[in-house]
Amino acid sequence: ESKALLRENGIVHLDWNCLSKDAEGAHSTESLIQNIKDTADGKYSVVVLMHDSSDKILTYESLKEVINYFRENGYEFKNIYDII
Repeated sequence: ESKALLRENGIVHLDWNCLSKDAEGAHSTESLIQNIKDTADGKYSVVVLMHDSSDKILTYESLKEVINYFRENGYEFKNIYDII
């Protein structure tokens, strides 16, 4: 397994495990937020894939609600260096 090989060689690997589907053309902030809720469901630790390009206005518009959702559900926000 590739993850085991990385660990054996002292290489840290962190990847997203939750999708907003903003790159796939989410059509509303509601659908973007629902995609996040659906793909975060049941996970202890979540890394959300969201893009920050200028054409991702729905991502920007949904960010506050996404943050509130995770906080209300007991998640903590951490710096990547605190995680690895």
